[in-house]
Parts: sequence; structure tokens; C-alpha cells
Amino acid sequence: MPSTRALKNRIRSVDSTKQITKAMQLVAASKMRRAQEADKASAPYTMAAEELLSYLASQGATDNHPLFVRRKINKRLIIVVASDKGLAGAYNTNVLKKYLELLKRDDERGIENLTLTIGRRASLFATRLKDTKIIGTYEDLPDQPSGLTFHT
Repeated sequence: MPSTRALKNRIRSVDSTKQITKAMQLVAASKMRRAQEADKASAPYTMAAEELLSYLASQGATDNHPLFVRRKINKRLIIVVASDKGLAGAYNTNVLKKYLELLKRDDERGIENLTLTIGRRASLFATRLKDTKIIGTYEDLPDQPSGLTFHT
């Protein structure tokens, strides 16, 4: 049976872990709120792009343009975005599961895949898969990247 001192240390350790977890949850909630605000701020740009593409399609401008011509897909770039740490709930699991589904579906259709990973979890996962061509990995990115973050 553990001593009283060992029990007190264990209780203190659990309380400390609880406090750290609560602080991490508050930080994550704040970051999520900022990300949602940034998403809302980009909505007008998304709507303007949709309106522009709809207008071009209605004017027949898309008939001969190479970007609008349907072609057989031979090669696809998949960008996998996951977290660097495992503190993202089911997000990483869901992203990586969808990535596997895309790889399987494209393999059945004979489509070659190239992978670009963002986040350590995505990089570790993709490197363990055989026959996966990884063209680049980005890990340990800042929370608010600038334009120079990806410049190499």
C-alpha cells in the first residue's frame, strides 16, 4: 500500500495535470475563435470568386479556356494538413482516414498521386505508407505564418 506522502504527491500531480490541461483548452479555444473569425472575414472574397466564375460560365467564356476543359486525370496532388502535436481531438484521425480513402480510390482508377504534407502528424503518417511520393513536408509552422514562412 502506498504511503501517505506518495498519495499526496499523486494527488498534487493529478491536480497539476488538470490545471495544465485547462490552460491548453483555453488557448486552443482562443485560437479556434480567431480562425473562425478569419474564415468569416474571407467569405466576401469567396462569394466574389463564385460570382465571377458564374458570370464567366454564363457568358460562354469557359467553353475554350484550358482551365475549364474536362480532361482525364492522370496525376493528382494531395495536400494533407494535420497538426504537429496530437492535441487536436479527432481532427488528425479524420484527415488521415480521408487521405487513405483518396489514395485507395485513385489507385483503383490508375491515378498517380503526389503528396505534400503540412504538420508532423501528416508527415509521419505519409512516410510510413509504401508507394507514396512525398514532394514536400512542412512542420513546426508558426501559428500565424507570414508570407516569408514558406519561402525557401
